[in-house]
Amino acid sequence: MMCAERDDDEMKKNRLSVWIGICLAVALFMQTMPAGAVEVNPYQPEDSTSQAHSSERNGVSDSEDSARSPQSSQSQSEPLSQGNPQDAQDNQSVRSKSPISNGWIRRNGQSYWYDNGVMARSKEVYDPASDAWYWFDADGVMAHDKDVYLSSSRKWVRYDSSGHMIKGEDHRYGGWYYFDPITGAMQYGFVYLPSRKWVYYNTTTGRMQYGEQHINGGWYYLDPVTGAVHYGWQYLQHGKKWVVYDWPTGRMLYGNQIVTGQFYYFDPVTGAFDSSRSANPRPSSVVPSSAAEFGQHLRARSYRSVRVLGDSLAAGMGAQADYWTTTTPLFSYEGVQYYEPAHDIDSAFNQLRAELSKNGATMFNASVPRKGSMKAYLSLGQETLGNEDAAIVMLGTNDRLVSTLSEFQTNAEAYLQSVADRYHGNMVVVAGPPVVDEHEAFSMSDVNAVLRDICTRHGWQFASMYEAFNQMSVAYGVPIEGLMQDGVHPNHLGQEAMWDALRQLLGL
Repeated sequence: MMCAERDDDEMKKNRLSVWIGICLAVALFMQTMPAGAVEVNPYQPEDSTSQAHSSERNGVSDSEDSARSPQSSQSQSEPLSQGNPQDAQDNQSVRSKSPISNGWIRRNGQSYWYDNGVMARSKEVYDPASDAWYWFDADGVMAHDKDVYLSSSRKWVRYDSSGHMIKGEDHRYGGWYYFDPITGAMQYGFVYLPSRKWVYYNTTTGRMQYGEQHINGGWYYLDPVTGAVHYGWQYLQHGKKWVVYDWPTGRMLYGNQIVTGQFYYFDPVTGAFDSSRSANPRPSSVVPSSAAEFGQHLRARSYRSVRVLGDSLAAGMGAQADYWTTTTPLFSYEGVQYYEPAHDIDSAFNQLRAELSKNGATMFNASVPRKGSMKAYLSLGQETLGNEDAAIVMLGTNDRLVSTLSEFQTNAEAYLQSVADRYHGNMVVVAGPPVVDEHEAFSMSDVNAVLRDICTRHGWQFASMYEAFNQMSVAYGVPIEGLMQDGVHPNHLGQEAMWDALRQLLGL
């Protein structure tokens, strides 16, 4: 009997030990079990399996020692951008059906990227959602505001404040840089920009250069403000000398040279113009002021507003890579609504606008690209003429799209008479600049002669942009084609030549 009682006690102890062991195991399992919520990108559904494309970079990061880096910077700011992981709020948690992470993860103020639960480290990643490339450092943090060397493709790239790879022009560290618009690679040496100018980027740092530069065995002059390669005549203050930079190479000339059809001699060592050994004197950029009376009224503030009536040349097409307009309507013509050309295009007539504003006068540019103000008037009449105090009428290129020179003369005379009547004679007529190739029934030289004759007979003020532009071409040391974007519309340098001529023609 005593043995049976001892056996029962022993069995109770064993059961208690087993129960305690089970409880301890359950408690330990609960402590080590994964949490039921994870941080995810708020732009993706909770069961997202984003198929992002990624490119391994073999552990290369911004700190790689194998190549010398341009300046780099790491900002502590948290910029926001649509479709960017940095828009996500910290510590956001949503239920997930799977513990495997894909895509963006935001944690402790930093952005990370996961592919099937594996964090991207020292790796370039393309995110289709934002259509941008990103770089993740060795610790997995998304890079931003820094330069990174990608050794596999042997290129420096830059990531902006949102982490996007930069493409095109970028101003940083006090200078301009350019990154290939497709690959994002930092560019070096001579590059032709979309703004239609050649510039030069330092071959080590990638930074745009300015002023005199000795490149590949030759001397070049890069505009001190824009960095554009300079062509033609240039006075170098430090050397007290006139030199010429060849078009289209941009290199300084030496010895005997023909520049825009004239013979000159330049010192074989310094490149300085030597007038004693040149067949022609250095060309003058001084243009006679043939419409000085109009300019006098502007300076005396007799005209408080001026209307420009012209075509695409006066509108500023060719001055920059793109052409755009204001939202101020001109008129509707042949089913098309026309608007005033933009005020911020770097054109000759916008420089005139700025000059007029100094005297408290305003300018309205009613120039019509591809049509011309004269053709618009012949169809629409008085509504195209405006209500300003004075008018500048520029005729030429598009106005030649008629059958004969006689027809042009008839149309031009009728049109100019209407403008003169509307503005009580407060008008100046400007013959348009030359073109590279003459394809019409009559030339711009013919237009210039006809307009001069009309203005002489009626007593209207006349300014020949045709003659002045030709003179500016020689004075600049650049052939006409070097001043044109497409053989017709003046490019940036051509706009400068046209403004220089217009300013002097009006005596401003």
